[in-house]
Amino acid sequence: MGGHLEAIAVTKRYAALTAADEVDLEVLPGQIAGLIGPNGAGKTTTFNCLTGATAMTSGRVILDGRDISEMSPTARAELGMARTFQQAQLFRHLTVEENLLLGRHRHYGASPWLAAIGLAGGAERRARMAVHEIAERCRIDGVLHAPVGELPYGTQRMVEVARALATEPTILLLDEPGAGMDSAESAYFGALLAHISRERGLSVLLIEHDVALVLSLCDRVHVLDFGRILMSGTPDEVRADPRVRAAYLGTTADV
Repeated sequence: MGGHLEAIAVTKRYAALTAADEVDLEVLPGQIAGLIGPNGAGKTTTFNCLTGATAMTSGRVILDGRDISEMSPTARAELGMARTFQQAQLFRHLTVEENLLLGRHRHYGASPWLAAIGLAGGAERRARMAVHEIAERCRIDGVLHAPVGELPYGTQRMVEVARALATEPTILLLDEPGAGMDSAESAYFGALLAHISRERGLSVLLIEHDVALVLSLCDRVHVLDFGRILMSGTPDEVRADPRVRAAYLGTTADV
């Protein structure tokens, strides 16, 4: 089983600002892990370092025993890493199906120009079957032929997650996947993610401001504060930790 991700002393400095400060975290194969913390804690910067979108100042990122610290995001994706972003990054003029097929493309087994002129044959048919299955599982099969730009934002978020799943990753990094979803969509998304992770042995690391969702969904939670890991533990350990409550300004509703 793949999807074992390790961040070792990951650091990112911007002049005098240290956005990520020697961050150590681990996501075990098949584990759902959460990364939480107050606004400005360095969560997205850490994600960007893990995925290669931002060059680290220092530290290492290891995926399944392989040092990927110097690899491009594309190379990391080829090794099984997929991610979503805070703002849905989709081709708004294309249909949902077309967006999912783009995510599926590395599994085609046919060159892009053959697919473009309709000569990819069985490979393209298999890709379409795969994305239709993913769309059904994510409850977006009813809008497969709709342009993404015409869909509600919560639905666009689900399309982005579905496109990431279409790459058949071993580890999925989700940056605020619940943004724009209503409570029913968020609850369904959590149940869906848990099911897919267990069914496929998929590792997941997610940032999510809905801390209740994180604590109900994750096997392990990492808490960032001022760019440093404040603590890592089970949801129960995180919920009970006074440092976490202090980081959230003493509130109890969020944790």
